[in-house]
Amino acid sequence: MFTHNRGVFLEPIVNGGLFMQFLKDKIRNQILKSALEEFSTFGFEKGSIRRIAQNSNISPGNIYRYFENKEDIFYHVVRPALDRILYIIKYEEDKDEDVVLDEALLMFGDLCKSHRKELLVLIEGSDGTEYDSYKDMVVDMVNERMKSNFLGTRPYDTNKEFILKVQVEAMITGVIYI
Repeated sequence: MFTHNRGVFLEPIVNGGLFMQFLKDKIRNQILKSALEEFSTFGFEKGSIRRIAQNSNISPGNIYRYFENKEDIFYHVVRPALDRILYIIKYEEDKDEDVVLDEALLMFGDLCKSHRKELLVLIEGSDGTEYDSYKDMVVDMVNERMKSNFLGTRPYDTNKEFILKVQVEAMITGVIYI
């Protein structure tokens, strides 16, 4: 029997004992490549399954053999960036903070080079998905981590906290767009 789990296809599709068609990684990857271009240009809300299919040289109905819906496609398009961002944020929490910050900045720079388009889709083209405020969430997570490391247990100072948040926002935005 055919099974589907977030794009993992284990067996061929069988109909009445006759083998129909294997779901092909090549087609799946072409769909993701076309979807990345589609979401880069139009964002999620205005992105079209029909255009993704057309640019993948398949029928729109065939896309649903590979993905559950448009949001599932979007998830698979941005997943490499999502996974890497979470890894960077949680990176070695028990290490010396200066070393971690330097290494995290280098890893984030590498992410921006290797998955720039996916990252921009995640940041700018995710309206209408569960990721539509992802950049704000990342800024808040990094800010909280840096706040606890740099401001520590000192008395609460809203000016320093505000400046730190501005610096984190500028750093993340700068690395993404440069």
